Amino acid sequence: MTALTEQVGGDHYRKMAIQPVQFAHANGYDPCTFSILKYVSRHREKGGVQDLRKAAHFVRLRSDLTRVYGRVRFHAHSAAPTIQDYIEKNVIPIREASTLRMNHWWGTAPDQAATKDITFMLAQLCTEIYGESL
Repeated sequence: MTALTEQVGGDHYRKMAIQPVQFAHANGYDPCTFSILKYVSRHREKGGVQDLRKAAHFVRLRSDLTRVYGRVRFHAHSAAPTIQDYIEKNVIPIREASTLRMNHWWGTAPDQAATKDITFMLAQLCTEIYGESL
């Protein structure tokens, strides 16, 4: 048994073909990019609209931290799965997939326009799936 085969408090990650922490580690994600990936990937299985609100909070945090400290550089492992691998193997719905692609792109090349784009995408998910605002 490895740490990836056990989960404390549920099975929403363990059921995934590629767990968010595996993908983030292999692709050199910063903590905010990882958190956005994690919350968007699990919201239907665990936290609902609150997880999308958490993801939006990490969008704002990443934007603020990038302004203060500059951009974090990704250092992906040569055998790292692509974002498309992650989406396909975990059967991520199309709207979440678009948000995760934006998150991945933004993590590698952050800019302020992307902050608005990903926040808009998260707001749409909240409204369309849960009928609530972000």
